[in-house]
Amino acid sequence: MSKFCKSCGTQLNPDTKFCGSCGAAVQAPQSGTQPPPPVNTSTLVPPIKKRKAPPKKLLFSAVAVVLVIALGAAILPRLGKEVANTEGTAGDLSALTYTERDYGAKAKELKVSPESPSASAHGVSIQFGEYALAGDETLTIRQLPEKTDKNNGVKVTAYDFELGDQTNFDDVITIAIPYDANYAEAGAESACIGAKYYNQTTGEWEGVYYEVDAKNRQVLIYTTHLSTYGVFQVKNENTRKAYITDVYAIAGLMNTGKSFEVIKELAEQGQPGNAAFEAGFEAVNSVTGNTGTALTAITLGGQYEGALADALGKGSQHLGLALAAVQTCYDFTYNFSDDQGKLSTLSNLVKNVANNAVGYFGSATLQVGFAAIAVFDVVLSEVQSDMMELKLENLGGVYQYYNDVEAPRSNQEWRAIFIKALKENADNPQMAQQQINQEIDSFCNRFWSLDYGKVKEIAGVSGLKYSFDERAWTKDREVLTAQYREYLLSRLQAPMTSARNYLLNQAMEQAQRELEKQLRALQAELNKTVKVQIIEQPEEAGDYQYEGYTVRFAPLSSSANAKNWTGKMPKGGEMNTSFTVIGHMQAGSPDRVELYKPGEDTPALAVPFKVSYPTTTIYLSSQGEEEQTQAEGSSLGEQSTAPAPEKEYAWVLVDTIHETRQANIDNLNKGGVYQESASASPGSYTHTWKYVGESDNYPDPDMLHGEGFSTQLTITVPPAQIKGGETVSLSFNLSFTEQNLSYFDGHGSCRADWGNLRFANADGKHAFEIYSSVKYSEKNVSSVSDTISAVIPAGYSDGDREELWTGDYTGTYYVYEWRQVGTSAPILNTEGIEGIVDLP
Repeated sequence: MSKFCKSCGTQLNPDTKFCGSCGAAVQAPQSGTQPPPPVNTSTLVPPIKKRKAPPKKLLFSAVAVVLVIALGAAILPRLGKEVANTEGTAGDLSALTYTERDYGAKAKELKVSPESPSASAHGVSIQFGEYALAGDETLTIRQLPEKTDKNNGVKVTAYDFELGDQTNFDDVITIAIPYDANYAEAGAESACIGAKYYNQTTGEWEGVYYEVDAKNRQVLIYTTHLSTYGVFQVKNENTRKAYITDVYAIAGLMNTGKSFEVIKELAEQGQPGNAAFEAGFEAVNSVTGNTGTALTAITLGGQYEGALADALGKGSQHLGLALAAVQTCYDFTYNFSDDQGKLSTLSNLVKNVANNAVGYFGSATLQVGFAAIAVFDVVLSEVQSDMMELKLENLGGVYQYYNDVEAPRSNQEWRAIFIKALKENADNPQMAQQQINQEIDSFCNRFWSLDYGKVKEIAGVSGLKYSFDERAWTKDREVLTAQYREYLLSRLQAPMTSARNYLLNQAMEQAQRELEKQLRALQAELNKTVKVQIIEQPEEAGDYQYEGYTVRFAPLSSSANAKNWTGKMPKGGEMNTSFTVIGHMQAGSPDRVELYKPGEDTPALAVPFKVSYPTTTIYLSSQGEEEQTQAEGSSLGEQSTAPAPEKEYAWVLVDTIHETRQANIDNLNKGGVYQESASASPGSYTHTWKYVGESDNYPDPDMLHGEGFSTQLTITVPPAQIKGGETVSLSFNLSFTEQNLSYFDGHGSCRADWGNLRFANADGKHAFEIYSSVKYSEKNVSSVSDTISAVIPAGYSDGDREELWTGDYTGTYYVYEWRQVGTSAPILNTEGIEGIVDLP
């Protein structure tokens, strides 16, 4: 029995759970009901319905959480024995790679086309989205040799998909691959089964968006490119989590509410903070099964030495941010509700953090996906949900005939326009929305630029009844255009939604790749082996007081094996052992060692310490059985009698780099259609743009030769020296110095960033814009002035560098270095650095 998407009418495979055209969830038909008839989406666009289905769980790629190592390797086996480095065992994929020889198997060739977009072979099926195929194509599916890792009970079943030389597609592709039910534990399939794609260039498995369809014993993969895709099946209970994430447990941690908190924090602060840290660390605790003491951003710095604490803190923050990015993409794609207020708020937050997300992840794909949310959700929210019918009469009928029959634009063409506008303006969603609106307005106004003779000719061809004359044939232009525009918007729901979901699918894939990157980075920190030296310092040579004492790390969590963290102080006054960072955390993050005299249960000595990588040295003094204190220069030692004076550090300006966008300007000016120029100097920036092409009265308003605009931004030059924790305030004025516009819009902006930290005014606003338009004059802002501030954080180590950006289209990077200042500081050579007059 055929199956059709209830949202857009596309014919689907019987087992498909998501429509490849619009991304809508597909529900199985009830017993006794009939599927809807096929719909020609080129002439009829269905309404966009907000579903009230349960929130969709976010899914992670198989082998993504390789940070989960065998717990026996993470925890100290016995105090006094060093841990063997087992990194690269559980979760190691070296045995599961493919060589050129593996691709020698004969492939099955199948025909696919826009009319027949699905195919199957070797028990595998594939369905191309509505806009993925341009014509008749030959698809090849090759079954690759099965790969196994018997030691860890892992099996990979992989298939290679090819469509000529084309690897990337403009729509979502759904691939269904069966899995071995013998590897799947009933009710916990997602913990045993996963999917990835194989990158033949790097020889590595990478993340994809997938779903485990337990009912049909298959994995559904959603992607926009063809490659080698594999299903990972893990049977060994002890190593399962090293390969397959328990997606539902993680999804419970990163739900819509938590992802909202992380995104909101990034929007307000310009960088991930405590919410991101907690989200990331909760995920780690869940995956590892850690029941030890839960760390916070504050206690992390109290238990681990600076560099290690910083790496763990930032790693957890970036992991939490990556989790939030993935969940946010899922929420906007699948978890719609009727709460328009919440959707609007979340959309605005995502729009505000798009640039920040790119700053952290270095990917415009994620930014484009977020921009799609900001633009399309606004446009779609203004469109009526039910399909609108339009039957205009007389001149209106001829007008509609011209647009729909004589010179139509297909849904595929509209979709391509929407995607292009988003990709070209990923950093400016407002501009993307303006371009989309201009395209729609231009399409609706084409008819009115025709001469009267052409209109009469079209009327005759249409076969419609009409009665109008040359003198007043355009008198109803505004009314008819407004009616048709509303009708057109309702028709454009399908291509707009398809474009939005396509861009979001790409964003999801990118977000998951970044998630794996953050997981692996954090894994490297958690798997670090710390060597521990416990050394007694006797008052006289050979007079060791603590020989035979019981040494125990404390405090320990209830789940920790106390025997593994207990030993005897040997002869010679030195004990050597080691543990991994994750093992230390799972044991409750002990922060002191206690020494017990034989036969006593009260510690004779308690010595606090911080974990330092690669070696933590704990000194025991023989001065007496009393609690020791930490001294500078070691993890723990005798109290210093003459502490060294604390060094004073600050951020010192060492360079200025002006950005004039000259390469972009030269490229634009080559065409002879536009003229652009810009300048940048400390605190002063200008930008001029002019259209020098031919005038054209076809667009509305007219496109005029010579129209253009100029902007100027003045802003405070930042100080030459900034202390950690100091508030830096910058005052600015942004305005148009020239406005001579007709068809085109003018705009300018101002912002200041310290790395990923954004300056903001008293209301928390950090991006400021001016705008000039003839058509949308109600949105015009000719100038803006304000003061923006930010608290500059201290550096982490001597020599750290950070950049402070101030500017508009052009701007300046002020390069600062964290270094010692004051009378004992090294002399700074400031020759040639703009903006520095004198340094204290």
